[in-house]
Formats: sequence, structure tokens, C-alpha cells
Amino acid sequence: MSKPQLISSYADISPDWLNRAFTAGGAGFPAVIQVSTVPVGVGHGLVGEILRCRLAYADADPDAPASVIVKLPGRDRRSRTMSRRLGLHEREYAFYTRLGDDVAVRTPRLYYADFDPKTDGLVVVQEDLDGLVQVDQIAGATAEQAHTALRNVAALHAQFLGRFRDERFAARVWAKNSRWQLLQLQAMYLRYLPSARRRFGECFSPQLSRLALEFGCSLTKYWRLTVSLTPLTFTHGDYRLDNLFFDPDNPSELAVIDWQVCSIGSGMRDMAYFLATNVEPDVRRTIERDVIEEYGEAMARVGTDLAYDVWWQAYRIHILGNLLTAVIVCGGLEAEVGPARELVRTGLRRTLAATEELNVDELLHSLGTGLPTRMLWSGFHGAARTLTAMRRDG
Repeated sequence: MSKPQLISSYADISPDWLNRAFTAGGAGFPAVIQVSTVPVGVGHGLVGEILRCRLAYADADPDAPASVIVKLPGRDRRSRTMSRRLGLHEREYAFYTRLGDDVAVRTPRLYYADFDPKTDGLVVVQEDLDGLVQVDQIAGATAEQAHTALRNVAALHAQFLGRFRDERFAARVWAKNSRWQLLQLQAMYLRYLPSARRRFGECFSPQLSRLALEFGCSLTKYWRLTVSLTPLTFTHGDYRLDNLFFDPDNPSELAVIDWQVCSIGSGMRDMAYFLATNVEPDVRRTIERDVIEEYGEAMARVGTDLAYDVWWQAYRIHILGNLLTAVIVCGGLEAEVGPARELVRTGLRRTLAATEELNVDELLHSLGTGLPTRMLWSGFHGAARTLTAMRRDG
């Protein structure tokens, strides 16, 4: 049976297509004769389309899954553009086909994956983790759940600390972004900042609004600072509750999905991102120093024994960096009224609270003003406002 075509819509998921996918992936299941498909996930449509496919087979087989998850690219133009620019689909495809079975955290079993670098098309068919449970990201994790999540990601970081199986491939796919990609990210951030402030103005105090602008204008200097943070390891990049499935029979275990922004970098970024966006500020304040200390102890066990103050400073630096994701998501993606909008608003509110409480503005001041970029930003938006007014006036 030939390899299935690369699909882009749930309407293309048929029994024949799944049979070809299972055969190409080496699954060896009986023939699928019926499939019913429904979307899943609170964040459905933000940066991808997640579908649960319930299956019926021609013959009984205890090893054949009753359902699978199919992941396709998002359908709105802006999310597709963002995915292509940041290489999200290539990163995820490379993870599942090169590393997925070998990492220290549980990941869904892969049945089939395909990627086209010319079109940036992606399809992933994987295990449905229906027996595990998710924690509502809007409600936030408890202290116990946060400890479980952070101990698991620390195990992943410890596994790859300074070690990569295929260093040339890892550097090409998962290493730091090129200078051009970083400049694109900076331009994207500055472009979406006014929209984020307009849509979620209640989250921005005047001080935070100024800080967000100064951060965007100083991003190139900020990235030079983060490059100096060691040690480097393999990071998830989007380590949040929507991507974690807890085992109700063993609360210390979980499975991790959605590896489209995985990269080589400072492991403290995953820690800071989870703590700033997935727990309420009062929970974060209670546990953050303890979990950073535990993280340092885990890294010491694999040979990297750094002082607590070093890890804490790296944590604060990445708390500041969370503004990049928060602003781009809130300002750039099509999240109208509903669960998706509330999800990104909650993440922004928590991120800004951590940014303010941990005094990361003093880190920003050490980077300089970013004045040339600020002048260009002001000129660009001034011209954009003028052109908009001219079109409106006819």
C-alpha cells in the first residue's frame, strides 16, 4: 500500500487514508472500516488543528487503538505564517521521528508522521491519551501538580545536558534561531504589541506598558544575554498545562505533547514559562524558590553544580523573556471571544504579574534603552496610522 497523501483538512481523514498511514508507520493493525472525527482542546485553532478519530476495524485486535489523535496545521492565515517563519512544523516532525521514543518524559506513541518542507505541511497520527487527565490551564495548577510538572521537565533537561545524539542535525533543526529569524521575531513582537495592549488593556498598567515596549526595542541585546546562560539542553519550549496529561493512578507521572517549539537552549526557560503562565501568582510565590532549588540539585546530580543564585538569576531573565510569547500570541493570533481568548488573557495576566513582582525591569535597564529600534518602531506605526486614516477618509 502506498504512502498516504499529505492532508490539510479533517475532511480528508478517511478509513483508506488511515489504513495507508498505519501501514506506512509500521503499525500492522487490522483494516479500519469506519472513522468519526471531532476537534479537541481548549486552544483548538490557535496554532494547529487537533482531532480525535474514533475507529472501527474489520477484525478484533486488542492492540489496535480505539481512537487516535491527528494533528494538522492551523487553518487561519496568520498562524500558518507564524508556523512557517519559526519552523514549528519541522521541529515537531523531527522530534517525533528522531527523539520521541528516547526522551526521559512520556510522549504519545507515534503511528505516522509526514512533513513537506516546500509547503510546510504536516500531519501527525499518534496515541490518544484519553485515559490520562488534563488540568484546566485557566484554573491553574495546584502546588503539587506544579511540582510534578517541573520535576518531569527537569528530568528531560538532565538527560540532554550538554549531550545530543546527532549534533549536526540538532544544530540545524533545534539550535538557536538565525540572526534573521531573531530580527523577524522582534519585528513580529513590535508589530503585535499595540494590538495586544488594545485587546487586553486591562492587564497593562502604564509601567508595564512602557516596560513591554522597552523590552521589544531591546530584544537583540536580551538575546545576547540569554546566549550566555549555561548549561544548554533540550527544551520543550511550550511547557504548559494544555500540553501535559497527568496519570490519575500515579500523580507523579505525566505525558507531554506538542513539541513544535522544542529547541536547544537554557532549561530555565521551560521552568520560567510554566511558573509564570500555568499557576496563579499566589501559588507561584509559594513554590518558585523551592522548585528552582530542586532544579539545581537535579542538574548537580548529572555534573552541573551551580550556585542557587545563578539558577535564580537565569529564572528571572527568562521571566522577562516570557513577554515575547505573551505579546505575540495575544496580539497576533485570531482568538475571538471564547475559551481561546480567555486562555491567552489568563496567560498574559499571570506573565505580567510575575514580570512586575520579580523586578525584572532592573534586568531590562542593564540592557540599555534600545533607542534606535524605538525610533524606527515609532516611525513605522506613525506612518501606518496616517495611511489608515487616508484610506478611511477616501
